[in-house]
Amino acid sequence: MSNYIDRVNAFARFGPDAVYKFVNDFGELFLSISEQEVFEQIAAETRLRDDIEVPQSGDDVYRITAALLVELFQQKRVRFVHPFTTLGNGEFQRLLEFVRKGRSTDPRDVYSEAVALYKNDVNAFNARRAAEPQFLEMSNRAQDLGLLV
Repeated sequence: MSNYIDRVNAFARFGPDAVYKFVNDFGELFLSISEQEVFEQIAAETRLRDDIEVPQSGDDVYRITAALLVELFQQKRVRFVHPFTTLGNGEFQRLLEFVRKGRSTDPRDVYSEAVALYKNDVNAFNARRAAEPQFLEMSNRAQDLGLLV
């Protein structure tokens, strides 16, 4: 169980950027459904349910948003404005896969923490590489993929 105030504050802190990224990642899907209605329902769920963890990052908000949207679809609580386009159907399948796996398989998402730290604070990036072997390995993979530029 999570604390209501902590949960709401965390969603207020991390939510806007994560939701913006989520809508961009699944834009075709939102051509078929009412974005406003869906996010009003998701916001209500995050406030009402104490079984939702307190997000610690934008990635947590993104993952929780995806899971809640899939629940809304499963419960038939999403109103369709238009039928899915071919791309919208593909994005829906990608959303289901994301929720099933619990994380993205896109290298930009997998290594986003290392890339963001590299771009925002090289000294902190290097300190983490020196202190955390797992972060060193992750940042080396990101470098090999050409993501650290």
